[in-house]
Amino acid sequence: MISHFFDRYCIDSTRIYAAGKSNGGGFTGTLACDSNLSTQIAAFAPVSGAFYISGSSSSSCNTQQITILCSPGRNPVPILEFHGSDDSTIPYSGGGRRGECLPTIPHWVREWSKREGYGLTNLTSQLYGGKVQKYEYGGAANQLGVVTHYLTDGLGHAWPSTEPNDDNPDGTYYNATPIIMDFFNKYTL
Repeated sequence: MISHFFDRYCIDSTRIYAAGKSNGGGFTGTLACDSNLSTQIAAFAPVSGAFYISGSSSSSCNTQQITILCSPGRNPVPILEFHGSDDSTIPYSGGGRRGECLPTIPHWVREWSKREGYGLTNLTSQLYGGKVQKYEYGGAANQLGVVTHYLTDGLGHAWPSTEPNDDNPDGTYYNATPIIMDFFNKYTL
């Protein structure tokens, strides 16, 4: 798709980004792990990501220790992840789904931090009266926030937005879209 757009439009190759929700969020994570595409996309932002572990089994799913195969073609790869604590479609706690294993979201995020060389130490911030926890990794390497995760208490399988939508009829405390755009604007290839 990137090649298709390059053939037809004038594109700044240093400012290509990927974001998606649910299966699109999982696809965003897959792009970030690809040795070629991770070198063509500057930053990634999955929302409520379905991070299925290929070749895994839902019957023997160890959500907090499952190996997440990933071979990005560069380091670091900026990752900004959003998930709701009450997501019943792609549970925050992971588990078996569609015959495969979904890792816990904290495990998926920590694996990114370890892969980037940042380890497990993070800066945790309480936002919106404690209803949102923001976890930022990379501080020990003076790269705080290259891997960032937002956990929204009470949010289901929805894109965080102050505007109500089908998956989020009451809206949430913040809008993920401008946060994603600010994150993307920090990174170029």
